[in-house]
Amino acid sequence: MKLKYMVLLPIMLLFSTFAHAGISSMSVTVEGMACPFCAFGVEKRIKKVKGVSSVDVDMRTGKAMITAEPDASIQYRDVPQAVRDAGFTPREMHISASGLLGKDENGSMVLGFENFSLSLKIDNNELKTQLETAMKSARPVVLNGRIFQNKAKDWIFTPETVEEPES
Repeated sequence: MKLKYMVLLPIMLLFSTFAHAGISSMSVTVEGMACPFCAFGVEKRIKKVKGVSSVDVDMRTGKAMITAEPDASIQYRDVPQAVRDAGFTPREMHISASGLLGKDENGSMVLGFENFSLSLKIDNNELKTQLETAMKSARPVVLNGRIFQNKAKDWIFTPETVEEPES
């Protein structure tokens, strides 16, 4: 009987970790906004993206700051299309994402969520060491950085900072 609980506890902890995993906030630079009506149109379109709670568009910087609904993840893949649907061009995107680090079938590092993962492109050796240490600990992490599509249309995440969330 005790063995059953010893096996179930790590599995339950793993799934509770994923309950809050995902993309909690995001920013996208929007090219071409010139007036408050433009900003309103961008905000209205982005708010329709699954998982989005709020959008704050700053016309001065040309950025839309996006926040996820509680216990939800922003569907980042839909944000560029929402910007285009508003009549503008999406540019650089940054995200804050939490999940578990692991390796894919090619041995590349990924940030895993409940039902998908993001491939990581790590340019900084110090950050790579931090990520490898975090991966070995099997604890969730929060990564902040740039997300983009490569020429093959795969989504790539370049983390700039890593932190372990408070338990």
